[in-house]
Amino acid sequence: MLGKFINLYGCHIGDETKIGAFVEIQKNAKVGRRCKISSHTFICEGVVIEDRVFIGHAVTFINDSYPRATTPTGELQTGNDWKVEATLVKQGASIGSERPFCRAWSSGKMPSSEPAASSPVTCRPTRSWLGLPRSCFASSRRRSGGPRWRAAVHGDGMLTFQLSFREDRAIRLLCLGAHSDDIEIGCGGTILRLLSEYDDVEVHWVVIGASGERAAEAVASAEKFLANAKKKEIAVGNFKTSFFPYQGAAIKEFFEELKRDVSPDVIFTHHRHDLHQDHRLISELTWNTYRNHLILEYEIVKYDGDMGTPNVFVELDEALCQKKIALIMDSFKSQRERDWFTADAFLSLLRIRGIESKSPGKYAEGFYCRKVVL
Repeated sequence: MLGKFINLYGCHIGDETKIGAFVEIQKNAKVGRRCKISSHTFICEGVVIEDRVFIGHAVTFINDSYPRATTPTGELQTGNDWKVEATLVKQGASIGSERPFCRAWSSGKMPSSEPAASSPVTCRPTRSWLGLPRSCFASSRRRSGGPRWRAAVHGDGMLTFQLSFREDRAIRLLCLGAHSDDIEIGCGGTILRLLSEYDDVEVHWVVIGASGERAAEAVASAEKFLANAKKKEIAVGNFKTSFFPYQGAAIKEFFEELKRDVSPDVIFTHHRHDLHQDHRLISELTWNTYRNHLILEYEIVKYDGDMGTPNVFVELDEALCQKKIALIMDSFKSQRERDWFTADAFLSLLRIRGIESKSPGKYAEGFYCRKVVL
C-alpha cells in the first residue's frame, strides 16, 4: 500500500508493505515484507530493513559517518569521494518517531528504558567527540550543527558516552607537554578534529621545557595546529629537559600559577605510566593541580616500549591523520634524525588504535581516562 507524494527509485519493497505519505526511499535500499513505513521518513542507499519492521514518523537514515561538502583539497565531493555505510534493521524491530540513524548509530531522544537483550534494536547514549564520527560532537555551536544524542541499532557498535560543553562561553582546552612535539604527537589529531567541529574553542598550549631551536619549533608548530582556534595562548617554559624530577618544586610552582590563570573543560596531558621521567612528572602534577576536571592522558611512541592499552579513543579519518603527521614532520626538523621520529611510526600507531576502537575512518588516537562521571 502506497501513500501520496512518495518518492521511490531503484529500491526493493517487499509484498504487503505499507508506505506513508512524503516518504523517500533511495536506490539500493531494501524494505522487507509486511513492514510499515510511516510518513515523512527518509531511507537512504545502504539501508536494509528486514520483514515485519515498524518505522515511525520522520525517521531519517544516514549512510555517511563523515559527511563533508568538499574533499581535503577543497573540491566538491562526488560519489567517488565517500563510501556508503550500511545499516541493518533486524526482523520485527520497531523504531520510534524522529530518530535519525547512521550506520550502527543514530540521533534522537533517548528511550525511557533499555530494550530487552534479545530485542533487535538497542538504544544507547553516544561516545560523543571522544569516539564516534564527526557528526556526533555535542553542542549547538558546532560548525556543522547536529544532534546531542545518538543511539545504537543492533550491530557492531560500542557503548559510548556524550560530553556536553557549556553553552554560555567558549570551550576551554588545556594542552600540556613536557617537551616540544609531545602535544602534537600525543593528541594533535584530536585537537585538529575538535577545531574543525567547533568555531569557539580557546586553547592554552603549554610546553614545560624547551630552549633555542626547540622552543622556536614549539611555538611555530602550535600556531599551525591552532590556526582555527577562536583564541590561543602558547607558553613555553625553559626547564632543563630530562631533569624534571630534580626541578619538581619549581615546576610545581609553575603549575600553581597556571591553575590561577586557566580553568579548562578538558585537559590533555602525559600518561601516568609513561617511562620518560619528564612525562611522568607532568602527568603527576596535572592530577595534583587540577582536581575537578576531565583529564585525558595521551601516549607517545618511543624507545622505552611503554605503550599500553588506552580506554578512550578519538576516531580520525585518514586525511586528518595525514595532516597531523605532515605538520609534525614539517615543524620539527631538529628531530628528523631520530629513529622513532618517522611518519610511518606515527601512522602505524594511529592505525592500531583505529583497529582497537573499530573506527569507521580506520584511525584513532588513544587516551587513558582515570576518572569520568557519567
